[in-house]
Amino acid sequence: MASNLVLLVREPDAAAEHCAVIYARFSTKNQDPRSIDDQQRNCTRYAQDEGLTCILVLKDEAISGAGDDRPGLDQLRALAKKKPPVFKHIIIDDSSRLSRDNIDAQTLVFREFKAAGIVVHDVAGKLRSDDENAEVVWGFRGIIDAMYVRDMRKKVIRGMEGRALAGFSTGGRCYGFQAIPEQSPQDPEHPRKKLVILDSEAAVVRRIFQMFLDGVGSHGIAQVLNDERIPGPRRPTWLANTIEHVLNNERYIGKVFWRTGEWRKHPITKKYAYKPRPKEEWLIREDPTLRIIDEKTWDAVRKLRAARGKFRPGRPVGSKNAPRTLSGLLFCGVCGSKLFVHSSRTGKKPWVGYCCGANRRGGEAVCSNGRMMSEAKIRDIILKHTLKYLSTEKFSEWVEVGRRRWAEAVQRDARENREAVALTESIRSQEERIERVLEMVASGAGSTDLLKRKLAVEEEKLIAMKARMAKLLSPRVRRAPTVDAEALRAKLEKVGDLFSSKPDEARMVLQGFIRRVTMVPSDDGVKWKISLQPSLVAPQAANTPTKLESEGRAKPTGGQLGSLES
Repeated sequence: MASNLVLLVREPDAAAEHCAVIYARFSTKNQDPRSIDDQQRNCTRYAQDEGLTCILVLKDEAISGAGDDRPGLDQLRALAKKKPPVFKHIIIDDSSRLSRDNIDAQTLVFREFKAAGIVVHDVAGKLRSDDENAEVVWGFRGIIDAMYVRDMRKKVIRGMEGRALAGFSTGGRCYGFQAIPEQSPQDPEHPRKKLVILDSEAAVVRRIFQMFLDGVGSHGIAQVLNDERIPGPRRPTWLANTIEHVLNNERYIGKVFWRTGEWRKHPITKKYAYKPRPKEEWLIREDPTLRIIDEKTWDAVRKLRAARGKFRPGRPVGSKNAPRTLSGLLFCGVCGSKLFVHSSRTGKKPWVGYCCGANRRGGEAVCSNGRMMSEAKIRDIILKHTLKYLSTEKFSEWVEVGRRRWAEAVQRDARENREAVALTESIRSQEERIERVLEMVASGAGSTDLLKRKLAVEEEKLIAMKARMAKLLSPRVRRAPTVDAEALRAKLEKVGDLFSSKPDEARMVLQGFIRRVTMVPSDDGVKWKISLQPSLVAPQAANTPTKLESEGRAKPTGGQLGSLES
């Protein structure tokens, strides 16, 4: 897949009027990948007939056109926004390649691209977006494309429902089972799969239920399985909430569910969210051959869970809505997991600290970092050493390096822009030279072998030119850093007063300064590594985040570790 390609030209260039970008897409992995080549060939032929020069081909392979979150389309939209323009034409094989959502297609073609002065060409429909009635015609075709997606969705759901009722797998993975191909399928081109019990995993499921009946909690079961290096359902390790999911899964008593929920796409954000269905719409099928847990064990676990109360992973009861100024900033230096809030009550005043989430949920086998530190002490370390770093010579050197790299990048952009302008005309000339050689081959003038060798040489030159053009179109996002160290220090010093009065505002200020804070356990305590935000003092493409190591060390709190193990 090509990367984001951006050309920054300082002066308007008339050659952009004749430059075009081809966009091609096919929907699923079951389609023929050669569809991309067929689309590209049709679009290239169309461009030649229209006298356009194709400077780039963007592709989305095995990606549905129902959404607009596609890498190739994102690259195309990024190119279209550049000023002055690099191209003025987009060529697609047919309208459905750009989008199968009518509103998205209209917005792209007649709002976004039209505002940028770009004409979209539909080769199959012989339609240009700058034609008088193009918006009306495109709207009708967009409705047809959208109806195709809805009809296809209904057919897929209908087929999957038939498989579910017939006792076949409809996809997905459940620990303890596996799907195997059916014997002698009626349709060899579309074989179905049958669910069967996987003995090795089923033994683990039975053991989990038995340990729970023996009085071992979810955290304890997870630690036992992790200590024995038994792989989890979706990751190498087990977590407490994974154990709870196993204990609550009715599939282990031979029930197969279908249509319990569906994934719906938000019309604005385009993100998918799972929506449960009403229970009266569920399809439930009893299959005794898929029973792993007997009814007596299942009922005993249900009664025990009811007696123990609801499982509550995460922070303690009553602290759900309590704002935490360090949320999202603290990470474990051993496994990379986020640090979790852990609180307890010592006397009348509650104690709040942070510990590794992976260690808390899965035990020592998941992460060996069992250290914990109070929230107040962590805040003091971050403020003290960040303020100290802003006054050092190292910080000033970092800022200066960013300024120098930015100036060098600006000069390089100017050189490459001039080269790209000249290369556009060279590509056009080279394509015309190849056309003349092809005409000579077709007419039979001269030696055929000599002309073929000449054609191969000229095509190699064209490929090299386009490769160089693609390199010149690579991203060049630059901005000059504007840093006032004293202003940064003054802003950070005020955060201390906000911790108690306005914790939400304090967290926003910290997140503007700090990218992440890593807790690294050592023999005599804990070492903290603080990484500043790249956007704080330097261009994102110029510098990498700077890490400063806290000199302060704190000994682990043994009493709090004891409550962690309980």
